[in-house]
Amino acid sequence: MCAALTMLAHCSRETGEQFARALWPELMFEDVIASKMRHRGGHGCTYVVLTLPDNPVMEPPKTVPQWMRTRVENSGEWRMTSYHRALKETEMHYCLHGNPDKIDGAGMEGFGIEFAAILKREGAWWISYASGVDHVLMIYAPDARRALHVRLGD
Repeated sequence: MCAALTMLAHCSRETGEQFARALWPELMFEDVIASKMRHRGGHGCTYVVLTLPDNPVMEPPKTVPQWMRTRVENSGEWRMTSYHRALKETEMHYCLHGNPDKIDGAGMEGFGIEFAAILKREGAWWISYASGVDHVLMIYAPDARRALHVRLGD
């Protein structure tokens, strides 16, 4: 199904909002503040960063994209950020922080550092699957009024 999302992003004139709806089917959000639906070159980071409405629901949406349901860690359960393992020097680390090789999309327009900090605090939720290319990390942070879907790859 990831290939289908890739094809959709490449073949359509999909907007950031449509991309966000495909990735967060039930989430109420106020704005798409950053998005990158595909990368340039051999590999990179694709993402959508959302602003949640005032007084958002405190728990993440129950529904994740169907293609993700059977591949998530923790049997598909959202986890509180206090349980998040430390990010190592991996491609996902580079998506959040940037890297010396400057892979396309690294740093996520400056939002990566904000989300790396959110992962270290309590009060937000995360879910992840795969590793290396196709690694996906979703973060739902109601206190910060932010949500993120980031993927290494297209």
